[in-house]
Amino acid sequence: MIGTVAIARLNGADIDAFYARLSKKGLGPLSVRKCHAILSASLNQAVKWGWLDRNPIVRATPPGLRSREIIPPTAAEVRQLLDECDRTNPDLGALVYPAVTTGRRRGELCGGPPGLGSSSMKRRTSGLRTLQLRGLGGPIE
Repeated sequence: MIGTVAIARLNGADIDAFYARLSKKGLGPLSVRKCHAILSASLNQAVKWGWLDRNPIVRATPPGLRSREIIPPTAAEVRQLLDECDRTNPDLGALVYPAVTTGRRRGELCGGPPGLGSSSMKRRTSGLRTLQLRGLGGPIE
């Protein structure tokens, strides 16, 4: 049973109505899509166990994801950020500087390889040999 509907009688319209209820309760599209993934896996297992002949989720339509335009900071805004870091917290500035000057992702800045999770994981190198930073206590390597 899913709600008041037995899974053998579940159809795409029922699942779409479920998604609409989740959205109406305030869940965002990404959260509803996560529910879709869980429900899809559960119904696939029901097919494997012989409880269903086919997975009704293939006839359902999960919500689309809203794409947000990424607006990078201007060079002047980056300079202002770096100047403010240097003025108020030089150690923070030492961490921010390589992030804004190398274009590295967070995982790469923490020592992970470029494109963490991609085929470059096999190389086990970061491509960034050394980076010397200056903190309050002197150079940080």
